Amino acid sequence: MVKLSKAYYSEVTKFLRMEPKSRPLLELKKADSIEENFQNETLRPILKLQNDLIITLAQEFLKNKNVSWEKIKEKNPLQWLSLNIKRDLPFKNLLIGMVIGQFNGEELKEYLSFQKEMNKRIINMMTERMVNHYTIKK
Repeated sequence: MVKLSKAYYSEVTKFLRMEPKSRPLLELKKADSIEENFQNETLRPILKLQNDLIITLAQEFLKNKNVSWEKIKEKNPLQWLSLNIKRDLPFKNLLIGMVIGQFNGEELKEYLSFQKEMNKRIINMMTERMVNHYTIKK
């Protein structure tokens, strides 16, 4: 049996009491390709909705790697994060799963028709969000 800490239990309880959020509406122009339209109409709103979760996971990722933002800032942060996320398959799959879990049936069908390309786009956009958060906030 797993024993949860009081702090973790408190966070889960707060989460369960939260009102569900709906996807933000983004006004982006139509793209030429199906993939880019899917990215703009489906992926971007989901990523915006889940931005706080993405940042929290980024913080945990850095903590688990025993690396501070200041340390990777000296290098190329986008390149460092991209490389390390690609190497950490469980973390990469967690990030992709966060997005897929927000799809409706129609979006899932569309995603599956170009899954490999969309996975690359998901990881790239999430990595950019992480870097932008730290670059702008810190």
